[in-house]
Amino acid sequence: MNKNIYHRYVKLPFEHKFPDCFKAKPENMRGENWHEWCATREHWDERFVDWLKEYGLKPSNVCEAFYNGPNGGGLPMHNDAPTLNNSSNINFTWGPQDSIVRWYKVKDESLIQTERDNTDYHKEVYFKDVDIDIPVDKFYHAEVEDCDVVHEAVISQPSLLNVGQLHSTHNFNTNEPRWTLSYHLLTIKDNTHIQFEDALDLFKDLAYESN
Repeated sequence: MNKNIYHRYVKLPFEHKFPDCFKAKPENMRGENWHEWCATREHWDERFVDWLKEYGLKPSNVCEAFYNGPNGGGLPMHNDAPTLNNSSNINFTWGPQDSIVRWYKVKDESLIQTERDNTDYHKEVYFKDVDIDIPVDKFYHAEVEDCDVVHEAVISQPSLLNVGQLHSTHNFNTNEPRWTLSYHLLTIKDNTHIQFEDALDLFKDLAYESN
């Protein structure tokens, strides 16, 4: 069996506050049943920021917020880095207890497609009032039929996720929306996105696979 380099649950000494920006369904959604935007600092939980400092980490200023509507809402396949790597985030998710993230490996690397976040939406809305401190102008995706699913996890607890690899989100609940706040984890020492294997070493007493 392949080693799980994609997901772990994380034990935290507090419960993240429910962000005010999640109290109403987003307007002008980007997808048919999903939306994404950057959550500015007033929506963060400062206890999480302080907790990360104990491990020599900090959140990126680019903290992403996601809405997945009921009845199949979810983010299409993508990665969150300018290369396919093992960059890691910690996500907090509210809503159904059975929503999932799937990770993929493309069958032929020539089928990977490059996207660039240089649209008017990203310039004028997504990154508005955000002091960008990570690469955000390039990411990858592929067609589902061109990929194999390599891992799947139910996201019902705070989670460490490998966001450098191709992944997608899914909400199968018929009534309840899924909300996620995703913190990109940077090292304080050199301001780089910590890789999943290094994060596992750092959180070895807190990360676990079984829910």
